[in-house]
Amino acid sequence: MAHETIRAALLCLLTGCAAQVADGPVCNPDGTYRLRGIPTSGDCPDIDTVARFRQNGQPTGDCTGNNEWTPDGCMVQLDVTCSKTYPDSEIWKNRLRGAVTFTENGGHGTVEMTIKAGGRVICSSVVDLRYTPL
Repeated sequence: MAHETIRAALLCLLTGCAAQVADGPVCNPDGTYRLRGIPTSGDCPDIDTVARFRQNGQPTGDCTGNNEWTPDGCMVQLDVTCSKTYPDSEIWKNRLRGAVTFTENGGHGTVEMTIKAGGRVICSSVVDLRYTPL
């Protein structure tokens, strides 16, 4: 019995599960966050911006791709590319691939980030993301 409990707890930790309460998981990613991203490798700069998340949301606006959410809505696998054309400049593309887990205190995750301009790679990094509710 103790081994089964330990195995279940380890599986939970490794797969990013959320604690459960009577009404469901203890997470709700709907909201506005301060997003900080610190590269752990590579040559991209830090990220410090405001981001809006909606549970089970998909990329919008200048962004395309797919967000795959777990059934409880607490974890999302990102594969998103955002494009921006600057006046008298080339098209810039930023691609993020990785996972983010949300709890009642915000979110955290690791993504691969690649930024291209005119088809040339400007930077590529593995980035540690932290979402802090505003």
